[in-house]
Amino acid sequence: MTVTELVPADPLTGDLLAVLHARSFAEAWPPAAFRALLEIPGTLALVALAEGEPAGFVLARCVLDEAEIISLGVLPPRRRQGHAGALMAAVAERARATGVRSLFLEVEADNVAARDLYEGLGFVRVGQRRAYYSRPGAAAADALLLRLALAPLDGRATADDDGVDT
Repeated sequence: MTVTELVPADPLTGDLLAVLHARSFAEAWPPAAFRALLEIPGTLALVALAEGEPAGFVLARCVLDEAEIISLGVLPPRRRQGHAGALMAAVAERARATGVRSLFLEVEADNVAARDLYEGLGFVRVGQRRAYYSRPGAAAADALLLRLALAPLDGRATADDDGVDT
């Protein structure tokens, strides 16, 4: 199964993002949080549709030449079907079109499936936050900070393409 369509989300679809988030993660964010995030300039949000039904979402925020993936979720029955990769590729291209050069995200250190996805997309580890994710009834999990360098639209490399500030 592949993604049949990616559609932009806006503040009016904040409730849908909250439902998708709640079905994708143990700790759900309230609809008001999504609506507020979607009101912030520079926010990018996409919903993946499969067979006309929502399958997943990505929410990112762009500031100057950097962007952060705030949340990416795919419904459990739709996982491992290419939706997350399609969402990430689309948000990276849209961010790059606005001048973003680096895309950041954090992932639970023990989330092997997500780490494999991000590494396959070219993300590299740039940091770690110890005991960042709380888990009810279990020890907190570390967060790994990952970065993807985005080539400029003109294809010219710059000094910071290797992730090293000059």
